[in-house]
Amino acid sequence: MDVTSHVKLLINDAIGFRRHLHQHPELSFKEVQTQAYIKSTLSRYGMDAHFMPSAQGLVYIIGNNPTKHTKCLLIRADMDALPIQELTTIPFKSTVPKIMHACGHDIHMTVVAFTAIIMKQLYTQWAGSLKVIFQPGEEVLPGGASLMIEEGVLQNPKVDHAMALHVLPGLESGKVGFLQGPYMASSDELHVSVNGRGGHAALRKQLNDPVIASSDFIVQLHNRFNLTELKIPTVVSIGKVTADGATNVIPDTVQLKGTIRTRDEKWRIKVHHIIAELAAAVASQYGVEIKVEIIKGYPSLENDSAFTQQNELIAQQVVGAENVVKLEPRMTAEDFAFFTQHVPSCFFRIGTGFSNKPNAEVHSPYFEANETSIEIGIRTLTSLCLNYFNHNSF
Repeated sequence: MDVTSHVKLLINDAIGFRRHLHQHPELSFKEVQTQAYIKSTLSRYGMDAHFMPSAQGLVYIIGNNPTKHTKCLLIRADMDALPIQELTTIPFKSTVPKIMHACGHDIHMTVVAFTAIIMKQLYTQWAGSLKVIFQPGEEVLPGGASLMIEEGVLQNPKVDHAMALHVLPGLESGKVGFLQGPYMASSDELHVSVNGRGGHAALRKQLNDPVIASSDFIVQLHNRFNLTELKIPTVVSIGKVTADGATNVIPDTVQLKGTIRTRDEKWRIKVHHIIAELAAAVASQYGVEIKVEIIKGYPSLENDSAFTQQNELIAQQVVGAENVVKLEPRMTAEDFAFFTQHVPSCFFRIGTGFSNKPNAEVHSPYFEANETSIEIGIRTLTSLCLNYFNHNSF
């Protein structure tokens, strides 16, 4: 029996699995019932979790001899939902107030879970170890990927390559997308405190105005990184400004919060230094103190070119060359990037868009995934896994 036949036999179960997850979303690092439901479902197919890391992660190992290292591929699904009130009209919408699978993680879990089931059913057709992980906390720092790596998910057996997929509502269901090399940005948090001497707004000579200094600092950041034509795409944006004064009161302190994003790790470090230099220059000019704190978040995501190219060729055989597209690089971030820092990896997209109605983006209360993408996702990911173990190049 081939992959397509297995998928057809399981697709109704897969859709039911996805709808249950969609109706019962849980926030990052609180995926207790999600973990229990995945365990219960996979146990019915004869699969027991290999181990459960801290928080709500799950790890399964499938293979002819999973204790002896031959070749090991990791596939990953993220489990968490978002703090969003669902506003779709689908009959299986979220039953949890103000929490929604608005980023497609319910689709990811479904595709990975049923790929694992089929790979177990086809275990005599391949040799090696398939490590299947369900990861908590993709949406918030420090990211569940980093925690699972710290707990040894890349060892015992040692992982050689890693794969993950993500929904893309702008791409019609039936299509998949790949991009070799740098794909998604790093994401760091910028926290700035501008401390001056406030007072009566009319007595300008008595002030070292942190509001004016903050304004200039924001403009300089914008001009340096967002308006300048840089070789490496970069974003430095301030999204929150807190100046707790009044119409006639200048505060002593202004707080700024923002994001730093780029798709090159060496340049990322340089950007941090440039921000500190700009802060020092503005502080000197206005006679204020500027404290800069940068909280490092997810690294940039870079797909291994050879591994991704091979997967793209296999995907063309699965869905047709006309349905495999080249992705555009993005400035959004993804914690699967932690895996790409350790092992050659491929992060690809499956289209979840509808052709007959508008498609809301992810993180929208109106986000809706076309369920026909589930079958495409399972067929594609399973075929990529089988090819990996039966292809001598890896």
